[in-house]
Amino acid sequence: AVIVVLDEASDLRFEVAGITRPITSARLRLRTASDTADGPAAYATNWTGPETGLTWQTRPARTSAAMDDKGRISNSAWVEYDVAPAISGDGTYSFVLATRSSDGIDFRSREYSDATRRPELVLTLGG
Repeated sequence: AVIVVLDEASDLRFEVAGITRPITSARLRLRTASDTADGPAAYATNWTGPETGLTWQTRPARTSAAMDDKGRISNSAWVEYDVAPAISGDGTYSFVLATRSSDGIDFRSREYSDATRRPELVLTLGG
């Protein structure tokens, strides 16, 4: 997973492979490193370029309405966003977390030293 924080938005990208059954649930799971009174919403994007090329000016456009939006979020908590509408099987999936709140929030990134607290895309498959 790739996470890049730009101003009041965070961009994430995941590679999904090996899906052989229908996806019944897709959750973007993040660990907080601060708190907020009004958490960000999750949107699909079409980010396909290199991570090093992503800037505020080159950020991808949102390709969906808000799929899930959060209110108050605590520090050191797991936050899950329902992103099932954006996931259809194998492929590259990218998301942006964006808010109009001025207090912001920090999430653990893929570089965080404790791998169990890094961003995850959790898929549940049906029979």
